Amino acid sequence: MEYLVGCFDTKFHGFTEIKRQEDIDNMHFPIGGGTDFDVAVQAFSRRVTNKIIFKDGYAKMPKTDVRNVIWVVFGNEKINPRGGRVINITGEQLKRLYKYEQKEKEEETSR
Repeated sequence: MEYLVGCFDTKFHGFTEIKRQEDIDNMHFPIGGGTDFDVAVQAFSRRVTNKIIFKDGYAKMPKTDVRNVIWVVFGNEKINPRGGRVINITGEQLKRLYKYEQKEKEEETSR
């Protein structure tokens, strides 16, 4: 299966094609600071049917109505976007996920 991952802050930085696990491991995430969801929604809306946006909740929601978006929010910030579904992931859930991934890596290495 093939996926497109788009990165943005206050600018859209383009899409990266993901085909294998290595593509995720080697992916570069531009860091610029700030967040403008209108930029992301405009870029995603034109090119992608289903969208997943990862965020910390500290930014204004886009002014545009959005469809087929899953908002994954890290932390306790509550958001109310104009469309889509919100999934909150707590700090504790992130810790458990990280521990699980580390354990899997250790088991793969020992095989």
